Amino acid sequence: VLPGVYSELLIPLSVNDPRTKTLGNTGWRTRRVIGRIPAQRYLECGSSGTMQNAETYSLNLSIVTSVLPNPNGGSVISTAISGTAKNPLTSSSAEVRCSSQSELELRSRDMVQKAIYAR
Repeated sequence: VLPGVYSELLIPLSVNDPRTKTLGNTGWRTRRVIGRIPAQRYLECGSSGTMQNAETYSLNLSIVTSVLPNPNGGSVISTAISGTAKNPLTSSSAEVRCSSQSELELRSRDMVQKAIYAR
C-alpha cells in the first residue's frame, strides 16, 4: 500500500527495504509543492518578509516511512520528515532547517487506511 501512497503524493522512492520494512526518499529535491499541495501546509521553514520559505525556497527533504509490528495486532506506521530549504535566487549556500507541521504524516496515514479498507 505504501508505494502507492508515495506515488499518489508524487514522491519518488529512493529507499525501499523490505527487510526493515522501510521506504521513502532521503534526498528528495522539490520546490513549492508536495503531492500537488503547497509545501508550506506541510513544512515550517521560516519566512523571508511576507512569504513562507517553504513556498519560495528549494527544498531538500527526507521523508521515510517504517512499518512496525503492533504487539496488540496489526501494524504501526511511522513517518519521519526532515529537511532544509535554500534560497534559489542568491549565491549564498546558507540553508534553513525545515520542520514538519504533522499534516503530511496525517495525510499519508489516512491514505494508507483508505487503501487498506478499499481492498
